[in-house]
Amino acid sequence: AAMLAALVARGGEAITIVAGGRVRADTVAALLWQTGVREVHARVIREPAPADAMMRERWRRDVAALMTAAKSASSQNGDSPQG
Repeated sequence: AAMLAALVARGGEAITIVAGGRVRADTVAALLWQTGVREVHARVIREPAPADAMMRERWRRDVAALMTAAKSASSQNGDSPQG
């Protein structure tokens, strides 16, 4: 997180730093807050088959958490969220 925060500070408005790699629904809010990154790359695994209700519900929660964190970070920065 410290390296990303340093890159964000150094890049300022001229360079967009995008966080990626192991960005998860349960860590994205802290990542945004700790580093100041304004964009993340997160892989959303394909929606599970309808027969797997438990995995499907987890997938929905993870996607919702990522979107909520992105919207929250965007509103704090005065940006409109992408996606």
